[in-house]
Amino acid sequence: MKQKNVPIEQQGEFGIGDVYTWTAIDAETKLISCWHVATRDANIYDNFRSISGTAN
Repeated sequence: MKQKNVPIEQQGEFGIGDVYTWTAIDAETKLISCWHVATRDANIYDNFRSISGTAN
């Protein structure tokens, strides 16, 4: 369900609305080395990048 369509009584509940799966994929083996489910914003991106060890 898109964030704009979430009923008032369910707003702020994790898993309802916009949720993204962040993945770090190894270029050679194509294996997922790290994943994280969260919202999509700059703070989450920076934290995921530092945890996963990716440069970009």
